[in-house]
Order: sequence, then C-alpha cells, then structure tokens
Amino acid sequence: MAFCKLRGINPPTLQTWERKLMKLVEVSSRQGTTTPSRASRLIVAGSGRVSPSTPIEDALVTFVKDARREEQIVTRDMIVRKATDLLPDVMESKSYDAQMS
Repeated sequence: MAFCKLRGINPPTLQTWERKLMKLVEVSSRQGTTTPSRASRLIVAGSGRVSPSTPIEDALVTFVKDARREEQIVTRDMIVRKATDLLPDVMESKSYDAQMS
C-alpha cells in the first residue's frame, strides 16, 4: 500500500487494475481457435479502417474555421455541401439522411 500512497492511487483502484491485468494476460496467452472469440482477438474496434472522407477532412476543418473567423454561422448542411463539392464520388452515393448522420 506504500506504492499507492506514494503515487496517490486509491488501493481499490490498484486492485481493480491488477484483476483486469490478469484477465488480459490469461486471454492473450490462450491459443486462438478456428473461430476466436472477440475477447481473444484483442483488437481495437475499427482498427485498420480508413474513412473515405479522410482526404478532405483538413479542407473541411479549414472551411469551418475560416467561416467562423468571419463570424458566419456554419450549419451541418453547409458542411455536407462542401464535402460533396470536394469529394463528389463518395458523397453523392449516399442518401441525404446518411450524409447528415
């Protein structure tokens, strides 16, 4: 418990961390099966996926910041229109509701 006092950590918090660490070590040391469970894969959800809008994200941020700097109101519709102008082949294939989500 001296470690906890030295680091300013509550002892129950450290005990919870230790419990979770042991579970993670146990799961990671198991051999994978033909249909591994989600827990045994230990991946971050969505890892490896790249959004189709990645190439225009910086341009959209700049567009919004410039408009706000000029004290203009920026709506979601304006952002969708700008994204459609910048990347029409990706955005036009989506329905209006999908563009707005």
